[in-house]
Amino acid sequence: GRRYGESDLRLAEELARMAALAVDNAKLYEEAQREISDRKEVEARLKEAEARFRTLVEHTPAITYMEATDKHADNNAFLYISPQVEAVLGYTPEEWVSDPLLFRKTIHPDDRERVLTEDARTNITGEPFQMEYRQRAKDGRVVWVRDESVLVRDHEGGAPYWLGVQFDITDRREAEEALRQSEGRYRTVVKQAAEGIFIVDIETKLILEANAAYRNLLGYTAQDMLGLGLTLYDVVAHDRESI
Repeated sequence: GRRYGESDLRLAEELARMAALAVDNAKLYEEAQREISDRKEVEARLKEAEARFRTLVEHTPAITYMEATDKHADNNAFLYISPQVEAVLGYTPEEWVSDPLLFRKTIHPDDRERVLTEDARTNITGEPFQMEYRQRAKDGRVVWVRDESVLVRDHEGGAPYWLGVQFDITDRREAEEALRQSEGRYRTVVKQAAEGIFIVDIETKLILEANAAYRNLLGYTAQDMLGLGLTLYDVVAHDRESI
């Protein structure tokens, strides 16, 4: 039988407001806890992915590096370089990253201009950098490297950077040079030999090469013998069946 007055109504409204605020706060707290939990899970996954990536990078037979795009014309700003650089060039990653001139110092003088020119060009155009050149290791050794890098753009607005790899191709280059010298000696011997020497394709019997002594023996010029497509059947004085 009680009648409620204005003060009772104000009290009920205040209680209702406080109850609503408490419910809202509880919801916000729950959402915040869920967001924190999700964030921790994402961070844990990110750390795990970074650990796997670092393990992969540091155990591949190549140097992996990150380089800033805002480098100056007279230096290079390496953000990261993998430990393999010490095995290949003798410098620690800390030495490499801390000295912005070290990369340029190690480039072989005969290759420095073309490497730096291409480095500057691709930094402007954003095209992939791909070159083979020589570097001097800390102990003075000459090391041939295959250097390839691509421009990585951060979709979240971060600064772009170059991600690259360097392969030690010294053995391959030295083998190619040895082969070139061997072929050069072979050709010198064949060219100066007094005996007629020629190479014939097994299947077609086409004469592929012939030295001057062989051409002079038969009275052919180099253009006649190789340009006319002569075969063994054309220069041997026997019928095809016997040959």
